[in-house]
Amino acid sequence: MKKILALFLLAVLSTAQAQLIQTTVVRTAINKPIPDLGVVYDTIFLNLNNTCVGDINVRVDTVTHTFVSDLIFRVTHDGVSRVIINQVGGGGDNFIFTTINDSAACIIGTSGCNVAPFTGSFKPFQSLMNFNNQGVMGPWILSVRDTAADDSGTLRSWAIVFSHFECMVGIEPNSVPVKYSLSQNYPNPFNPATTIEYSLLKPSNVKLVVYDANGKEVIKLVNEYKPSGYYRLIWDASALPSGVYFYEITTDEFKDSKKMVLIK
Repeated sequence: MKKILALFLLAVLSTAQAQLIQTTVVRTAINKPIPDLGVVYDTIFLNLNNTCVGDINVRVDTVTHTFVSDLIFRVTHDGVSRVIINQVGGGGDNFIFTTINDSAACIIGTSGCNVAPFTGSFKPFQSLMNFNNQGVMGPWILSVRDTAADDSGTLRSWAIVFSHFECMVGIEPNSVPVKYSLSQNYPNPFNPATTIEYSLLKPSNVKLVVYDANGKEVIKLVNEYKPSGYYRLIWDASALPSGVYFYEITTDEFKDSKKMVLIK
């Protein structure tokens, strides 16, 4: 009986994981100093009840430091803590749109994965698979520790990219997109975070960029190749002033933009 139950649960888990929806949560313009021989912390709180992690990537964008080889990056959630970057690089190498992904080719900082600045996709120092099947709900904490004296740096922005089991409002996990789309953000106006959803009919290179009212680029929220499917992104703009902003998506076959308003 126990064996049958275990096989049933495995089948349910496999079905759920086959219906993953990807959500990205971005913290931008944080600009927190990394204290000399100290630790800086930043938290993304996910208010997503009854959803479980199927897969998670962490994007470090951007961290600048005199000697990044002094830094240890760690992600903690719900009693699980993993070191994702452990003292790699050299003087002024920096982390620019660095994606930490278990499916990448090699571990960041090892042979073939030690080219600065660290831009692209790299395996973590410790696997992120320990977060799989955990509840998504609650705080996800990034810490950056400086292990040597007489240098300094700044945590500017970072993001969590996770796939989860349960469908969110307005997205059917069993459905396949019939077209490319970019939805109006919600809430709008917003303070300080808002949600942007889009769908890809086909696999494509994707750029999702936010501009201010003068057309100046504020941040690239997405800049990578993605498979077809539904996507949701939560953008935290707490460090930006009130005003009108525009977000624009560009794929291999589709381009669209929308207006949003930040009111504080």
